[in-house]
Amino acid sequence: MNRSPLEELCCQEIWHSFSFLIRIKAPARMGKTSLLRRIIAQAEN
Repeated sequence: MNRSPLEELCCQEIWHSFSFLIRIKAPARMGKTSLLRRIIAQAEN
């Protein structure tokens, strides 16, 4: 699966820590929700 560099970084941080806080700041319609859903799906698997 090809991931964006940002998505890859988020997944790596989740895998290397037991707790985390993700703050995503961007203008409207930049894919924040989509990115967060992909990160959550990856963390659940």
